[in-house]
Amino acid sequence: EGSSVQVTLLRTQGAFYRVSVQWRIVPADGSVTVTQHFLTSSGTAVFDISATSTVIDLQTITDGFPESAEIFTLELLSASIAGSNERPVIETGADEATIVVAASDQPHGRIVFQSPYTSSSQESDRFVLLTVLRDLGTVGDILVNFTVSTATSVLGQDYFISQEYLMIDDGQVLAYINVTLIDDPTPELSEVLQFTLTNVALLDPQEIVTIPPGAYNPGNVEINIPPVLGANTIHTLTIEESDDPYGIIEFSQSVYSVSEGQLSEIRVNRLMGTIGVQSVQFKVTEGRATLGEDFNTGSGTLFGTLIFQDGTSHSFIQLQIIDDPTPEDTENFAITLESITGNANLGTTTTAEIDIEISDDPFGVIGFNENSVSTNVRNPTPSEGDLSVSLTVDRVRGTMGSVEVQYQVLPTAPLQQVHEDITPTSDTLTFADGVNQQFIILTVLAEEGPEVEEEYIISLVFSTGTLDPERINASVTIAGRGMPYGVVGFAPGLTSRVFEEPEVSVIVGLELERTLGTFSSVIVYWEATGNVTSSDITPLSGSTMLPHWDGAVDDYPRYNLTFTLLSDTQAEDTQEFSIRLTSATSPTQIDPTADAVTIIIRANDYPHGLFSIDPASVNISLNQDTLSRYLNFSIIRDQGLTSDATLTYSLTYTDYGQSESITLVYNNTLSVPDGVSGLEASV
Repeated sequence: EGSSVQVTLLRTQGAFYRVSVQWRIVPADGSVTVTQHFLTSSGTAVFDISATSTVIDLQTITDGFPESAEIFTLELLSASIAGSNERPVIETGADEATIVVAASDQPHGRIVFQSPYTSSSQESDRFVLLTVLRDLGTVGDILVNFTVSTATSVLGQDYFISQEYLMIDDGQVLAYINVTLIDDPTPELSEVLQFTLTNVALLDPQEIVTIPPGAYNPGNVEINIPPVLGANTIHTLTIEESDDPYGIIEFSQSVYSVSEGQLSEIRVNRLMGTIGVQSVQFKVTEGRATLGEDFNTGSGTLFGTLIFQDGTSHSFIQLQIIDDPTPEDTENFAITLESITGNANLGTTTTAEIDIEISDDPFGVIGFNENSVSTNVRNPTPSEGDLSVSLTVDRVRGTMGSVEVQYQVLPTAPLQQVHEDITPTSDTLTFADGVNQQFIILTVLAEEGPEVEEEYIISLVFSTGTLDPERINASVTIAGRGMPYGVVGFAPGLTSRVFEEPEVSVIVGLELERTLGTFSSVIVYWEATGNVTSSDITPLSGSTMLPHWDGAVDDYPRYNLTFTLLSDTQAEDTQEFSIRLTSATSPTQIDPTADAVTIIIRANDYPHGLFSIDPASVNISLNQDTLSRYLNFSIIRDQGLTSDATLTYSLTYTDYGQSESITLVYNNTLSVPDGVSGLEASV
C-alpha cells in the first residue's frame, strides 16, 4: 500500500512503428474494487519506433484501512499503430501478469485489553468480565491464548474461569474473559489476579495469500500480516478484602451485671477475621457509679486501650468493683469503644452498660420477728367472740424506698378450711420508706362444737425487697376443744344378737355409732372373743372405716361392722361369743359401755344325738340253761355325741295263750354316756 511498481512490456521480432498497447487491472476473484487500491487501473503503454520495451507505472493508494493481501490481474487488451490498420500481435500466454497487493494496517487485528487495565471487585460481585479489544482489522476468526498468575488466590477456592482461551469471530471487535468470584464466609485479605494475553493466531487459512516461488518481489514485501498482540496485554484484577479479615470489634452484649467485690472482665469480641494487631481505644462514662468510689479501671482513668493480638478473637476490659458496707441500689456506668488503630472495624454494639447489682440489701431483708415465729391461741366460742392475733414482721439492714410483702395463710392438714378459721387468708403488707417494722393482724373466727387442734402457716411469699429464707414462715396454732374425733360404740340397744345356723353363709352387720365429734376419718378395730372359731365366722378380727363428716354430729350416718356367719353340717350345741371393739385410730375413743355385742348361735344339727334302732340287728336268742328267750337289738346314736343322754324305749308284744292272746308293754330306760355313739339292748 502506498508504493509504485513498473511493469515492463517487451516487443520482440519487429520494432517498426509507434505501437500503443491498452491495459487494465481486474481483481482475480472479482470481490474487490480496483479503484480502491490503484491510482490508475487502466491505460495505454506506448512503444516508440524501434523501441523494444516500455513500462506501465502502477501506483497503489494509501487509505489507512486494514486490508488483507489481494490478488489482481494486469491484462493487455489490444495493440494498435497510429494511422494504420495493421494490428500488432499480443502474445498469447504472455498477455496477463499477476499483481499481489500486500496486506496493510493489520487486517486481522491487534489484540489488547480494553482500558482500564486494572480493576477491582468484591467477592459478592460474583461475575467479572475482562474486555479484550480487537482493534484495526477484524478479518478472519482468531484464537487468543491467555494465562492467569496469582500469589495468593487459589483456583477453585477463590475464583473460577470457564475458558482456556478466547475465540474471536470474523468481524467481532470485543471478546470477554469470564471470571467467577467464589463468595465464601472466610475472611480474606485482597488478592491479585494477573491476566496476560500470550498469543494470537489466525484460524482461517483462506485469508492467507501465497505467491509462487521466483515471483518478482524487489522489496521482499511481507504479503500476509498475521494478527498481533498490542502493547496492553496485561490486566490486573484485584479481589478486594472480604468478610472483614481484620475483624469487627464489638461488645459481646450490651448490658453486663457485676457484683461488689468482684474483679470483672467485660468481654469484647473480634468477629470475622483476626489478622494483625488491633488497638481499641475506649472511654468510660460515669452514671450513678463513680470511678474510685464504686469501681476502678486498669488505667485508673476514664480512658483506656484494649489490645487484640494477631489471631486473637476476644479480649477483656478488666474492672475492679469496689466492695463497701453501704446498702446501695443498682448503680451503673458505660464503656464506649471509640476508635481502632489498625484495619479492623467497629461493630454495632460499641457501648455497654455496666450495672453494679444491688448490694448490702438497700431495700431491707424481710422476715418474721423471732417472737412471732410460733404463736399458740385458744379456740374462741361464739359467746367469747373472735380473737385477734398480731404477728411482727421486721425489715433489717436497709430501709430504702417503699417495699411490699405478700403473705398467705396455709393449712398443714388436708381437711383444714382456712377461711373457716382465720381471716384474711392472704394480703399485702407495706413498709414505707424508712420503716423497719410492720404487723400482720389476723382474726381467729369463733365457732361452736368440738374442734381439733389446728396449726396454720403464715408464709411470706413475695416481696419487692429481699426475703430472709430462714424467717419467711410463722405458725399459729389454734387449740382444740371437746372431742372432735368422737367416741365410737355399738348402736344404742345393740347388746346381743341371736342367730340360727344358716343353711348358707350370710353377712352379718352390726351398727356403729359415732358421737361427740366427726372430724377426720377414723378406723375402728374389732375382734371376736369367746367360744368361736374360724369355722363359725370369718374373719375373726377386722376393721371398719368411719369417714369424715362436715355436717351436724347428730346427723352422722351409721356404718356397719360386718362379718360372715358360716354354714356347716357339724352338730353343735348353742354357742355364745362376743364381737368387741378393741381400738380406734387416735385420738378417737371407744365407748366402754357399748364396746361389745354378744352373739348367740342356737344349737344345730342334733348336738346330743339322733337315736334309732338298727333293723338289721334285731334277733332272738335262747339261753339253754334257763331256757329263757331274749330279744336283742342295737341302738345307734347319730349326729352329735355331746353330753350324757337318757334313752327310754317301749317294747310292745303279744302273748298267744291257749284260750286268748294278751298284748303286753315293756318299758325300759338306758343311760348313754357322753361321746358314746351306740349300745346293745337285750330283753
